[in-house]
Parts: sequence; structure tokens; C-alpha cells
Amino acid sequence: MSDGRVVDPTAPDPVDGRRTLVRLTDRARRAVLARAGRPADEVITRAVADADRAERVIALLDELAELLSPATDSAASASMTGRPPTRSQG
Repeated sequence: MSDGRVVDPTAPDPVDGRRTLVRLTDRARRAVLARAGRPADEVITRAVADADRAERVIALLDELAELLSPATDSAASASMTGRPPTRSQG
């Protein structure tokens, strides 16, 4: 749509009328996918003032991505964080 909206018209959820179903426009979907593919390191480094703590946060997020990925699919972990999976020490 050329009017700048990021969602198409909404509709009530047929299962739970309290919820609203929202569909993203193609433009919004492309923007979300573009951001999802970027590592969050820079944002984390800006948000966490102490450099050592920021590195720890990044390492913990990498470890979490690995833990949440199927054991046989280390490529999925890399795609979630933008970096190769790390191995936990301990």
C-alpha cells in the first residue's frame, strides 16, 4: 500500500474475540526480516554501559540461542545470532 500503513485492516480473532488479528504489509514484513538478520551486538554494547558486562550479555544470548536450537542444527543457532554457535565452558 502506498499510504504508509504497516498493517493491513485488522479482524477479530474468531477463536478469542478479545484478540485482534493483524497482518503486516509486505513493506513492514521486509523491514522486520531485514532487522532480524542483523546481530544485536552493537545495540547491546550501547545499552549496557560496561564493556565487560556487554560482552557477557552477548555471550549469554549466544548460549541461549544454542540451547534453544535443535541439538543437531547448529546452523539454526548461527542464523539466530548472526554468528557461529559457541560452546559453553562448564
